[in-house]
Amino acid sequence: MDNKKILKLIIAILIILIALAMILSITINKSRSNYNSNSLDNPNQVNNNTEQGSVDEQSLPTIVEKMDQFFTIDTYMENYITAINEKDTETLLKYLRDEYIEKNDITQNNVFTFLISCTNVNSYLTKEVFYNSNDNYAEYYIKSSVDGNDFYTILGNDLNNSTLDLYPIDKTEYQNIITMGRYSIPFKTRTISKKSGNFYANQTYSDQDIAKKYCCNYINMMLNYTKGAYELLGETTKEEKFTTYEKFNSFVVNNSQNLNIMYNVNAVTPKIEFAGSNARNSYNEKYANYIISNYSKNYNGETINLICQDENGNKLTFNIEMANPGNYTVDIG
Repeated sequence: MDNKKILKLIIAILIILIALAMILSITINKSRSNYNSNSLDNPNQVNNNTEQGSVDEQSLPTIVEKMDQFFTIDTYMENYITAINEKDTETLLKYLRDEYIEKNDITQNNVFTFLISCTNVNSYLTKEVFYNSNDNYAEYYIKSSVDGNDFYTILGNDLNNSTLDLYPIDKTEYQNIITMGRYSIPFKTRTISKKSGNFYANQTYSDQDIAKKYCCNYINMMLNYTKGAYELLGETTKEEKFTTYEKFNSFVVNNSQNLNIMYNVNAVTPKIEFAGSNARNSYNEKYANYIISNYSKNYNGETINLICQDENGNKLTFNIEMANPGNYTVDIG
């Protein structure tokens, strides 16, 4: 074989080797790309091969914007806090998720060791709610506050059985879920067995119902957690009417009788006990001017202005973030 043929053969072999090297390089880069898209750097990637005890990654939950959905959750969380406040261990053990009870060896004797500490509760607020759902199961991630102290809960809802359960979590777990889609407790379809007291049903609220809920929650704060009520005041009301907390507190003290009446005639559960429905009806008739009968709802950009007024002229305006019914300020008068 002459030199020219040898040279051509060498060139052909080099070309083949270069082509093979390029193909190999492309394959490796593609493999690395696929690995990175499934790694912890991508919080929206569902990881179905998570080892037990590690953090599962799924899609980010969605914030609850609908008033009916928000206040349904709010009602169940209020019941939960009431059970803690009243030391109702039987109700709490029905509410708590079985896995949470088993994980912590919870009994009637030690249940309060694993729950938010709250006695003599003055005010409860649901601050925000996020959710994940499929055809059979929904899960709500809730930030709440008792007398200014925040706590966090997962509420599970079996859509087939219309049942619920609760799983307390800490702030870090909550933030990981709503900001990064990182679940220490993976979101998956679960069956929640029926127990006496763990029934779940979505509620429907009229505009007047919603107006009364906001009013009663805020009036209760004014009377029992005045500092928290002051912090919710809108800037205009603070600047023009209550420039200091002391002025606001004096206003509450001076109007406490009227505020108590306004709360009792509008609240689903009044602060005073009535000897039957007739007694409550008589009370409401006597103080009918305090019932929230005038209300209107205006839309201002990303804010809903909910204006509530009784026949005496007492007026509260709630400036509610449209994307989160739990985030609002209040103007008085």
